[in-house]
Amino acid sequence: MRLVEKLAVANLEPAPFTQLANVTGRPASSVPLARTSSGLPLGIQFVGRPGSEPELLALAAQLERARPWAHLRPSLPDSPSLPDSPSAA
Repeated sequence: MRLVEKLAVANLEPAPFTQLANVTGRPASSVPLARTSSGLPLGIQFVGRPGSEPELLALAAQLERARPWAHLRPSLPDSPSLPDSPSAA
C-alpha cells in the first residue's frame, strides 16, 4: 500500500462517514431520526452535492417537523458513586 493510501486509511478509519464529507468538501447533515430499544438516538447522515447547504437544511427542518426529537432524552443508567475528593490539609 502506498503512503497516500496508508494516510487516507489511517485518517478515515476512526470516523469513515463524517470525514469523507469533510475531505471532499460536500455539505452533510446528521439527523437523529431513529432510536435504539433503550432510547439512544441513531443519526442518519445526508450528504449533498457542493453548494446544496440550503437543501440539506430544509430537509433536516422538514424531518424534524415530521418527527420532533429535541424534547427526547434517553434514560441513562445510574452513575457509579465517585469517591470523595481528598480534604485540603
